[in-house]
Amino acid sequence: MARQTNSSMTLSRAFFGFMALMTLVGAVALALSLQRITGQLTQRMLFTAIEGRSQAAVDTFQRDLAQDWRLLTAVTAIAPRQPGTTLRPALELAASIADRDETSWIGFAGLDGKVIAATGGLLEGEDVSQRPWFKNGLSKPYAGDVHDATLLAKLLSPDSAEPVRFIDYARPVRSTTGDVIGVMGMHISFDWAARRLKEIGAPLSLDLFLVSQDGAVIISTADTDPVHPVMQAFQLAKLGAKGSVLAPWPDGKSYFSMVRPVQAAQGVPSFGWRLIARIDANALGDISGDLARSIAKIIAALALILIVMTIWFAKAIAQPFSRLASMATAIAEGKDIFPREYSRLTELRQISGALARLQARGAGSAPPDRD
Repeated sequence: MARQTNSSMTLSRAFFGFMALMTLVGAVALALSLQRITGQLTQRMLFTAIEGRSQAAVDTFQRDLAQDWRLLTAVTAIAPRQPGTTLRPALELAASIADRDETSWIGFAGLDGKVIAATGGLLEGEDVSQRPWFKNGLSKPYAGDVHDATLLAKLLSPDSAEPVRFIDYARPVRSTTGDVIGVMGMHISFDWAARRLKEIGAPLSLDLFLVSQDGAVIISTADTDPVHPVMQAFQLAKLGAKGSVLAPWPDGKSYFSMVRPVQAAQGVPSFGWRLIARIDANALGDISGDLARSIAKIIAALALILIVMTIWFAKAIAQPFSRLASMATAIAEGKDIFPREYSRLTELRQISGALARLQARGAGSAPPDRD
């Protein structure tokens, strides 16, 4: 006699279990995919944001630098027609046109290095022949990197405890015959650059770092400056390369950084600077979180639809098989019943029809009508 085993597993339960398992596997797979996709999307959005914003910051800064250069070019052109100290009003006018306090000094020095005319009369008669702006400006347009100007700083800000930093512009002044007759120089207080970079970076949600050719930080708009910058972004800047980096900084946060050269614009000689723009890697956290929640709602809606379809499938397909199994058991036990014949599926029709014919033979009566 065959051994019988009892099992509580029915077709409906097996189907529900299978669907539950598939739903769980699908949910885990979707969650992992969602995490990967949102991470990639966030990085792409960060890259796009910092790429456009950093370019806007560089362009704005370069235009500011070019404005003073255009003023210097203008006064250089009129210098041969304004001999001696009669040039001073023109220099004063050029400084006032700038409408900013950063154009600290504009002066014209002759071939002997003596200052002939200058804004405010500052340094007139002084020998500047050994100054880099004069020596370089005799032969070509010149832009001098950030430096301290002790003599001029004492004249402009005698009570300042902090050293005043300047950048220099210089151009050779030529006579109508083309001969060099002196140098027109401009000292620009570099304090304006720090203020300007903060003004540029704030609305763009960027921290900006102006970096010299040797990788040193000239200006930083961040709350804390990297004292010894060794991060990859600064290494790229030191190499003069352009690129983007996602990496942690000394404050423990991760930032997306973009390195861009501050290139010569509108004839301004290059200082060799690089501008590093950085944005917090979590700056778009709210956006990616909202996206994740929106996708999660869609997944939940799909899961609900799947549950409804599973219930329908169980009632329409699994339950008829369960009823046929109960009928087959009753027939095997000799009960006088006529099983209902199903035509919804081929297998259901074959099984129910076979049971009906078997029962009809045994009971000597015809099977009932199909459903």
